[in-house]
Amino acid sequence: MKPRSALLCLPAFLGLLLWLGLGISEDAAARAGGAGGGSTSSKSSGSKSSGSRSSGSRSSGSKSSGRSSYRSNYSGGSSSRGSSYGSSGSRGTSGSGSLKFTFVLLTIGVGVAVAAVILHRRSMAARFPPPTERERSRIRTAPINGPRGLDEFLHAHPDFDPGAFAAKVRSAFMKIQRAWTEQDLSSVRPFLSDGMYQRFATQFRMMELLKQRNVLDEIQVFGAHPIDYRIDGAFDVIDVWISAAMSDSFTCELDPSMNSESHDPFIEHWSFIRKRGAADSGFDIVSDKNCPSCAAELPADMGELCRCTHCQVLVNSGDFDWVLAEITQEADYDIGSRMTPLVSPELEEAMAAVAGKCPDFSRQVVEDKASNAFMQIMTAYATRNPASVRRFVTDELFAGLSAKIPDHGSIFHRIYLNECVLLNVGQQGAVHRCDVGLSASMQRAGLLPAGGLALLDAGPRRRDFTLTLERDIDAVPEKGSLYQHQCSACGGRVGDTLDVTCQYCGTALNSTRHEWIVSGFEEN
Repeated sequence: MKPRSALLCLPAFLGLLLWLGLGISEDAAARAGGAGGGSTSSKSSGSKSSGSRSSGSRSSGSKSSGRSSYRSNYSGGSSSRGSSYGSSGSRGTSGSGSLKFTFVLLTIGVGVAVAAVILHRRSMAARFPPPTERERSRIRTAPINGPRGLDEFLHAHPDFDPGAFAAKVRSAFMKIQRAWTEQDLSSVRPFLSDGMYQRFATQFRMMELLKQRNVLDEIQVFGAHPIDYRIDGAFDVIDVWISAAMSDSFTCELDPSMNSESHDPFIEHWSFIRKRGAADSGFDIVSDKNCPSCAAELPADMGELCRCTHCQVLVNSGDFDWVLAEITQEADYDIGSRMTPLVSPELEEAMAAVAGKCPDFSRQVVEDKASNAFMQIMTAYATRNPASVRRFVTDELFAGLSAKIPDHGSIFHRIYLNECVLLNVGQQGAVHRCDVGLSASMQRAGLLPAGGLALLDAGPRRRDFTLTLERDIDAVPEKGSLYQHQCSACGGRVGDTLDVTCQYCGTALNSTRHEWIVSGFEEN
């Protein structure tokens, strides 16, 4: 190619590079989700801000196009030799015209690129509108009232490090968002209660059946502040107020019309539990890969049974570190709860009476088992497999649940457990009985024979349930959890089967002698 031809093509080439750099790369960077390097850019209300994405800044900014450098190298079209020699002078005039034409092409190329970027940013702003000033203030400002119960907690736990705990919460938050995106709980299983694990696992199962993905990106945590320290039986509980925002992209392979994107700020309350006798030993359940008891390397994927394969200790028991046991949306927390008005006025007194006979009794543990059972019952409905709940329900309830399982598949396009609240506890004959209120949002969908799916509900519907659990008054402490596919009498592994006799010790699996068994389940 001749030098002059190459020179004429250069502006168009630079314009194309500018379009690629300022336009297309914006989406590519967002999808990649990279955080770090100083040259990486972050989305902010449809614009890009040069700098590290890990900084969390959302201010508008611009990128340098590099035009000043280009123009300094090619300014001054004619040379001094052109004025001395007439023939060269004519060539100098022609060169000046070429450079002027080059400048015009460059201006057009840059103009097209800038216009494209502006249109793209306006499109992004429409898809992800920035939060209002009121929303920004609400989600970035810590709760006005100080933490409840902090002085008493610090007096009982002088070794507690608030800074280390806050860092642990933030780390857990980020890891769980990543696990949700990947639909893989192996990296977060050690610090999830069994009930929390089952909630996530059930939703992943539904998303897998419906071929759905939910990618969370551009995550920003504005604040994570403990707001309540309390005692619950054998456990300490800390409720943490978390304000954050993230890019939320939902896709459905079977029905693209369900695809959606958002970037909304939100507030959640995360509840962490730990055994009251546990002390801060330096072990970090969120990041450590070794067993807190024997230091052996933990399995890469522990699944439902969060147990060390070497010393058999339950890693998420709360004996070693703080475990996430509950996530509650702001609208459902405290006075916003739909279940709280249903709580018995005598609940506190009744719990104290039960705890006097059963030292291992805990409201949080009962609620965790109830939420675990609820999600597995919903899975049984969706997969039409009653065997999956046989081990932890009474014979009478199993007959009732089996009769309600539909003949056709009714998978949940959405299923979220909004609340799980202990309503009442008391003694009935030789057993203790707990009534737990559950409120869940769900939307049913059916798979079509030719592919695709059909929504059976117009939208997510919130439904309320009551689940009843029973256990013997003089129950023997369990050696395993039926909700984790373990025999509560011997700890042996149990599969999904209609046979309720343990193959190892011969004990009836759904016996109230060792474990809380579901005896009632009804929609309110």
